Amino acid sequence: MTIPANVELRDALAEWIKVRPPVQHDFLFTADRFPYQGITRWAIHDCWHRRLAKHLPKELAEKIKGPHQARHALARLLLEQGVPLPDVAAILSHVSVATTANIYCRPSQQDLRGHLERAVGEEPEDD
Repeated sequence: MTIPANVELRDALAEWIKVRPPVQHDFLFTADRFPYQGITRWAIHDCWHRRLAKHLPKELAEKIKGPHQARHALARLLLEQGVPLPDVAAILSHVSVATTANIYCRPSQQDLRGHLERAVGEEPEDD
């Protein structure tokens, strides 16, 4: 699978590949001990909770409980910044744009409340 990556990520991955132990599989990330098997999604989840989350600002760590929620947050951010839906679908490796639309184009409760408040002439509250 190929995914788009920014310069910082591409550079970091290039450095990792230079020091990664030789392996006989296609996994990018490996266990830290021989035989250096590819890591599972459970290992990624564990890494998130035991290592990465503690480096996030508290407010963000409370919102994003794991790597899957980080993916959702990225998708919403891209859409809110005006990135076209087909591009967001490609970044997420969705086969169909409809999948991306069904998951990420739903308005949040805050969005709906704001629309209703504006419709009746009220100033939307910030949550």
